[in-house]
Amino acid sequence: MLEGIVLAAGYSSRAGGMKLTFRINGKPLLQHTLQPMLQFCNKIWVVTGYKKELIEALISKYPQVEAVYNADFQQGMFSSVCVGVSKITSARFFFTPGDIPFVKPLTYQKLLEKYGKVVIPTYQNRKGHPILMNSELQKRILAEPQDSNLRKVLHKFQPVLVEVDDKAILKDIDTLEDYKELHADFSRDSK
Repeated sequence: MLEGIVLAAGYSSRAGGMKLTFRINGKPLLQHTLQPMLQFCNKIWVVTGYKKELIEALISKYPQVEAVYNADFQQGMFSSVCVGVSKITSARFFFTPGDIPFVKPLTYQKLLEKYGKVVIPTYQNRKGHPILMNSELQKRILAEPQDSNLRKVLHKFQPVLVEVDDKAILKDIDTLEDYKELHADFSRDSK
């Protein structure tokens, strides 16, 4: 059994709209993010917040994906991390923000081949997502004060770094320009 957490609770304010609903190749970004993870996870928890009904509609076709609502999403990303982590029952779990849509399935596979409390992919020595964690992190994350963040928790562990040939681990969408650039890259790569 392996689980995953995808964060999808934010306002997307810098993107000028609900970025996880933006479409590339006919599919919303969130579905692109979920697809490679679905190949490895029995259960994926998508943490919702702002406009949760839009996110719930996007994931409704996936039986192993379940929305979990963060009533405190306006307090920031760490509150959503905690809501997602509180649902985990597996010994290891993947974690990624919902706005990193084109990670290759092979990247997930390579992370699973390594053992460590924290396994992080790198591309040209830069850390990215998804992150593979073991259940010890669950207790540590949930014990943190509300004003903490995931980076503070991860710094307490020596991560296993896995170099991958996948620049998508670094490509998140924060702005409309990021979306347009990613859309152009995807269109070019799929020709």
